[in-house]
Amino acid sequence: GHPPAAAQWPPPPAGFGSFAFAPPSASSGGMPPTSGGMPPTAMRLVAPPPPAAVLSFAVSGAAFSEGAKEASLVVERSGEELDWEGSVEYESRDGTAHAGQDYTAVSGRLCFARGQRSAVLAVPLLDDEVAEEDETFFVDLHRPSAGARLGRRSTMAVTIIDDDGPGEVTFAVAETRVRESQRVAVLEVERKRGVQGAVSVGWRTADGTALASRDYVPGRGRLTF
Repeated sequence: GHPPAAAQWPPPPAGFGSFAFAPPSASSGGMPPTSGGMPPTAMRLVAPPPPAAVLSFAVSGAAFSEGAKEASLVVERSGEELDWEGSVEYESRDGTAHAGQDYTAVSGRLCFARGQRSAVLAVPLLDDEVAEEDETFFVDLHRPSAGARLGRRSTMAVTIIDDDGPGEVTFAVAETRVRESQRVAVLEVERKRGVQGAVSVGWRTADGTALASRDYVPGRGRLTF
């Protein structure tokens, strides 16, 4: 009679290895053996080769002033095979920013020559005279050519900073903590929702539970943007 089925399963880890397999016998309810029987078959599972290129944006997000006229987005290529050449498609899509009003919609294919590690795609920004909130749109990478795959940053968020008014001045964070041993507390002040013209703002310290001249050195001054 035909020998019983024998198989090593699951196959060895790491995506490759070999194992023996014999078809089931008629007595076990499987397919009947062919005349003369069928010897076990050795099979080898081979892991697919790594991609020659991994394509992704250099950063997941960036901000550009409305008056910059253009947002330059860098796409990077990683991988060991420097002789790879190919391309990847890209396309913009709306977020709070709208194509035709805040930026010009783009789509196309970005090409990489042999040995090229990065490429730049440009998105035109539309400047207007309307004071508005900062707005965001997105650019997606898709359909890379053979031998490449997309990396983790296949989508980039682009924020358009409105520059049609003087803007608002505010602390970057509402509260910060420092150790006495640091000697100096650095407080960041931001200008948002407009960068038209020069602006300045005065500042001064005031006691809370910490007391001036005992816990900190009092001060006052003016910041200019």
